[in-house]
Amino acid sequence: MHTATIALNLRTLVTATPCEEKIVKVTLGEETSKFVDHLPFVGDCALINACITHFGIKGVHLNCQFDAPAFSGLGGSSTLSVAICAALMKANDPSTEIDDSFRHQCALKAYLIENGIIAPTGLQDQLTAAYGGLHLFRWKLTQDELYTRRCLLPREDHDKLKKLLVTAYTGERHSSSFATSLMMRSFCRGGSARTKWLDSNNSTVRFANAVENKDWQLAIKAMNEANDCRTDIVPEVETKIATELKITA
Repeated sequence: MHTATIALNLRTLVTATPCEEKIVKVTLGEETSKFVDHLPFVGDCALINACITHFGIKGVHLNCQFDAPAFSGLGGSSTLSVAICAALMKANDPSTEIDDSFRHQCALKAYLIENGIIAPTGLQDQLTAAYGGLHLFRWKLTQDELYTRRCLLPREDHDKLKKLLVTAYTGERHSSSFATSLMMRSFCRGGSARTKWLDSNNSTVRFANAVENKDWQLAIKAMNEANDCRTDIVPEVETKIATELKITA
């Protein structure tokens, strides 16, 4: 199976600074929470606390700021967890080089924490946050290789694609874990739902090849086909407002 990803230029910034010994402070947007004993894995700071606990750090203040709206379905929680892991890994060893290996480790740690503590997720959001850009991931899930990554468009061509895309936010809350659970159930059922998954996969590969070749008309067609398959598989994820925006587009 494959996933084609496009990273939006919406930034998540995490800074780690020292604070009182044995204290953990978390600033999320405008709100600051203070924790003394065991960090709770519930509430707005659940994922952040899980990341901090994984690294076994106390006496730290994490300031988390982000451009993407919360619960917008844009992978914000995965991006935040990757940023936290990167900040804490860099704080532990300032000499660490930020290369592809570092990005892979940040994404993998964030994925395992979120998947194990918060909700089942795929790995694509974390990898997209870590690498940025446009990529096609092929999921191999072997002991030696979880995935292969293919860059679809060099950085100098990103401005061209930006002129061809519009991202519309409906303003409605979207739970990625809910959508993921629906998709997993449809895949496990097999039958016609599984066939649509395979059709969507084929459309995804066609989209990736078209983008790589800068065949924008074919890319548009393949993207629409993949989106139609996804909507057929889990119609609950497309709201009335989203449908109206899609028709307008």
